[in-house]
Parts: sequence; C-alpha cells; structure tokens
Amino acid sequence: MNIEDKNLVAQQYIPVPINYPPGTRVQNSNLPPVQSQPTTPLTRPNANTILGRGGINGSNFFRFIKLANPAINDAYLAQVINAYINYAPLLGINSDAALSQAILETGSFSFKGDVKPYQNNFAGIGATGGGNPGESFSSIEHGAIAHMLHLRAYCGFWPPAGYEPSMAQRTRFILGAGLSTIKNPRAPNRLIPDLSGKWATDPNYAKKIRDVMNSVIRS
Repeated sequence: MNIEDKNLVAQQYIPVPINYPPGTRVQNSNLPPVQSQPTTPLTRPNANTILGRGGINGSNFFRFIKLANPAINDAYLAQVINAYINYAPLLGINSDAALSQAILETGSFSFKGDVKPYQNNFAGIGATGGGNPGESFSSIEHGAIAHMLHLRAYCGFWPPAGYEPSMAQRTRFILGAGLSTIKNPRAPNRLIPDLSGKWATDPNYAKKIRDVMNSVIRS
C-alpha cells in the first residue's frame, strides 16, 4: 500500500443514528449506526470527487428515494443507505457520489432493467445490455462494497486489506489488466466527470449523477 493509498483510510467519526422521517418503519440491520453528517452545499471542495468523504445526511437520501419510488421497502432502503454510508469512509469513497450513482443506475432501486434486486448489484457491474444481468453479490453490504471497490479501481487503487473477497470479477479484470494505472487514459478517474464515456457511454452520465446529488440535498 503506497502513501497515497494509506491516506484513503477513513478517519474515525462519532456514530450518530440516522434521522429518518417520523413514522418510518426501520428494522435493525445489525450494522453499525450511520455516520450521520450534516448536509453541505455542492460547492464544497470534494463535491466533484469520487474519493474522499461524503457530506449528505442519510435521511436526505431516504426521503429522495421514497419520493421517487414509494413502493420500496423501508427496512431494505435503510439497510442499503447504512451499507453505503458506513463502508464508504473505510474504502476512501465519497458516499454522496456512490449513492447518487446507485440511484441513477437502479432507477431509485426500482430495478426495471436487466439487473434484479436479489443480485445486490447497485451499479450495473457487468450488465452490458441485451438481457445480460451482470454480476450478483451475496448481500446488500457486499453489493455496496463491490460497487465502491469498482469506483476505487477506476481511481487507480486496489481494495484496502481485507476487502479483496468483495471485489467483482469485472473489478479484478480492470485491475489485473492494468486499466487503472496512471499510464492508461481510462484512469485514474478521480472526479465524477471522468466517469462519462468510461463507466458509461452516455456523455451526460456525470451530469446525471450530479443532478441526483443536487436533488437529494434539496429533499
């Protein structure tokens, strides 16, 4: 692990329970409490980065997703949000970017495309269209981690120690093929705009992620 990689290790934050809207039915997901963070404007320095610390409170994500997808199970949604916000700091990933991308990829977790909910594939990893459902992961937590490890790979980093088993096959290919080295034009892609034309062919892909982030902050 090089010095830059070590700097991605998360700082310790004070655990604070997520503030869900009154009346929300949330079951214990057996995860540590969400690292609740204050909502901050998108003008903050790391708002456009894939790496770093997120700043949007989990309750904002909860309200936004429920508005877009009222049929989603509350306990399921809470577990997804917990997984991203808890593990993102440990993986050095901006949770705002990762969750916003997951919302975009899954249609607010409605899964109306080739990828189905039981796959726990929140980023369409390996789903290339034409009915190909892509990869599957054994739990919500493993799916969220696999997504964020894939983002790390696009930024030019291998997983932190202990997280290798959660890597997607596609992530292993990218790293093994050297596609995430600074010598390759595909990487390091450490800003959200770098994902356009690389993670997805849509030239407006990054803008759509940022649009989701803006909408979540306003929710």
